[in-house]
Amino acid sequence: MERLKSDPLLQVVVVLAVLLVAAIALTPLTMVQSGSLFMILALLSIPGRSDPSETPEVHDTEDP
Repeated sequence: MERLKSDPLLQVVVVLAVLLVAAIALTPLTMVQSGSLFMILALLSIPGRSDPSETPEVHDTEDP
């Protein structure tokens, strides 16, 4: 406990960990209240989609 009071970097890590746990705990409520926020989080978590200009063109062709 004394180290937590004296180390500012450790305080930041603890605060971020608490916020992460709170966000995970509130995610089911958020999904019920607003599906759009969940969709935004899902889109952000797709790798390689951080820049909209880098999205590949989708060709609407079916392989037989």
